[in-house]
Amino acid sequence: LRLHPQSTLCQLVVRTLAMGGARNLRLADMASALLSLTVAAVVGVDAATVPANVRLFFSEYAEGSSNNKYLEIYNAGTESANLGDWAFPTVSNGPTTPGVHEFWNNFTAGAVLQPGKVYVIAHGSADQKILDVMNQTYSYLSNGDDGVKLAYGTEADHVYVDAVGDFQADPGSGWDICGIVAGTVDHTLVRKTSVTTGNPDWDASRGTTTDNCEWVVYPKDEWKYAGVHPGEYVTTPPQAALNCSTASPVSIWKVQGNGMTSTMVGQVVVLKGIVTADLQGTYGGFFMQEIDGGDGDSSTSDGIYVADASVVVSQGDVVVVRGTIKEHYAETQLVDVSGIDVCGKAPLPMPYLLDMLPTRNTSETILEPLEGMLIMLSLPVIVTDFYNLGRYGEMTLSSGWNV
Repeated sequence: LRLHPQSTLCQLVVRTLAMGGARNLRLADMASALLSLTVAAVVGVDAATVPANVRLFFSEYAEGSSNNKYLEIYNAGTESANLGDWAFPTVSNGPTTPGVHEFWNNFTAGAVLQPGKVYVIAHGSADQKILDVMNQTYSYLSNGDDGVKLAYGTEADHVYVDAVGDFQADPGSGWDICGIVAGTVDHTLVRKTSVTTGNPDWDASRGTTTDNCEWVVYPKDEWKYAGVHPGEYVTTPPQAALNCSTASPVSIWKVQGNGMTSTMVGQVVVLKGIVTADLQGTYGGFFMQEIDGGDGDSSTSDGIYVADASVVVSQGDVVVVRGTIKEHYAETQLVDVSGIDVCGKAPLPMPYLLDMLPTRNTSETILEPLEGMLIMLSLPVIVTDFYNLGRYGEMTLSSGWNV
């Protein structure tokens, strides 16, 4: 009799033997364990064995905006896989019993995955680009903190071959992956082409750096590789270290533009500027502004918020930063930062003098061109609300009847 360490039977026996401890094992527990072993020996119950020429694994995972979520499974083997023999069990946040699935999810009846092909499981209300390559819908895909595994066998007798997340405990907002904090949230994960088989060891799969993890992490709502594996990312070279002397920055005012949102959302850019406010210790980022005063256009902002605290910066530092442009709650930000270099010190830019507070009707036209910039109020104001100050750094000011 052989018991695979991940089989349901083996886990049952281990839990039974552990109930009373090594010294205080109850007779009833021993009897239960022996009965389980006897039944297994008689009927031939054993850990499921994956067919040798079938190699399925998660090739892509997306946790995006709204319901834009999907899982992609790739068959790297030489034989077709009858997905009726497979499942994708899950847990919701922290599992009821650590190490054990809460939901056993089956594939669509009759589904077969051919060699070299992918199978996409998506939320039924996902973007049409995702639905165009979808094979099956599932409404309870991960919010970033819900583990999912790829299993071969039945719910009573199975073996795990791959995982995104684990079944141990609630990770918070998400799991760190490839050195990115909570990277299973608001990102698309694509398996590296060097990976040709599944890995049920999630800690080994997610790694701690871009070099030792098994994935390539892309920004939220990046779906260009959905429905195909491997994708064109194979030819994408690793990014070189960012250096002040060799960087070719884009102007911050060009990123901000003169509209309500940036026209460069989703693009990876390098920016250079002066750190005007260091909020890394409280909000995980900092504000930076053009060194030379910007373009002189009052309709475009010369400042931006950088959502990163991986490299310590201080007010007055001149920095170059590489990251992805994102609109977050109507504010243009630089996120998914992949490089920062501190170039030296410089005087802070002169603050913009604001001689009136905007009203509800004029706030967008007055404040949008000043987004992320240093300002100075030239009129007395009253703090009328600071409920969100500690959490979001926001407070409400009033002057006369303007709030």
